[in-house]
Amino acid sequence: MQSSGGDAVAASRDRGRRFKGPMLVGCTGHRDLVPDELPALEAAVAELLTAVMRRHPHTPLVVLPGLAAGADRLAARVALRLGIEFIAVLPLPLELYLTDFEAAESRAEFNDLLARAAGRIELPLSEGTTVAAVTSWGPPRDACYANLGTFLAERSHVLVASWVGEDNGKAGGTASVVKARTEPTSRPASLAGR
Repeated sequence: MQSSGGDAVAASRDRGRRFKGPMLVGCTGHRDLVPDELPALEAAVAELLTAVMRRHPHTPLVVLPGLAAGADRLAARVALRLGIEFIAVLPLPLELYLTDFEAAESRAEFNDLLARAAGRIELPLSEGTTVAAVTSWGPPRDACYANLGTFLAERSHVLVASWVGEDNGKAGGTASVVKARTEPTSRPASLAGR
């Protein structure tokens, strides 16, 4: 006969077997995708996500796109088509981020995808940065995109980058996110501890 302490240990062990933490798949890429290349790019992202699911059949996947136009939204659409949840990771407070999408069609697509997301993370502004400082383009707003790149590089188990392979030097651009993932010593200041 087991003591009640042994029963608790066995029950705890069983619960641990059933708990499956998600595998986080960060997504980054260019905003200005070539329309003729979209079907091939969607197929490649779908193939990659499917391969990850096959390799880890008992682990739920969660895709982490920033929902910018282009590659981020493509990844979100592919995730939805495959039945994978996604959590939108926004580099700015929602009201400010919406100003990035001037065209009504782009804003409508953003709002539709955001409504279909399993959740939303609004990253905090860098220490000492004010909302007023990020209402227009410049170094403080660029730092918000760099924070998003750092978040994806540090928090994702897998990083999907839809990228032509050239570095345009933009803070938070696709090249900087890939570099932060592949060369951790090159990362901008971490979000940890904020």
